[in-house]
This record gives sequence, C-alpha cells and structure tokens, in this order.
Amino acid sequence: MELQPSLHALRVKLQHLLKNYSGVQKLSHQLKAENIQLKEALDEKENEIIRLQEKIDAMSVGSFTQNAEDKKDLEKRINGYLKEIEKCLALLKT
Repeated sequence: MELQPSLHALRVKLQHLLKNYSGVQKLSHQLKAENIQLKEALDEKENEIIRLQEKIDAMSVGSFTQNAEDKKDLEKRINGYLKEIEKCLALLKT
C-alpha cells in the first residue's frame, strides 16, 4: 500500500512536467513565428536601403543644383531610416 502514494506523487509530477513542456513548445512556436516576421521586416528594410541608396546616387549627380536645406532634409530622412533598420537588427539579435 505504500506504493500508491508514491505513484500518485509521480503521476502529479509527470503531469506538471507535461504541462510545462507544452507551454515551452507553445512559446517556442511563437518565438519562431516572430523571428520569421522580424527577418521579413529586415529584408524589407534592406530593400528599402538599396532603393534609397539608388536615389541618393541619382541625386548626387544633380546635387550641385540642390540647396543646403534640401540636403539637410534628405540627410534627416536617411538617418531616420538607418535608425529604424538598426532597431530591427537589434530585435533580431535578442
């Protein structure tokens, strides 16, 4: 009869472990999905960088006609894009 309480305790512990395992699996799936989304966002940002770089290259040809205010505005926008990209990269590293 001493075996019954031990079996019951073991059963309770096993159920607890299975519940924890299920929770960990669910979290793992969520993190994998989030990782995929972040990678897609990063790809989009990298493509945006390429497009912006092409615009910058095209604008540099005509840069002698731009005034200083336009150049500063462009620099601010580019810096904003770079900061956004850095945030995405930081999220991927965590």
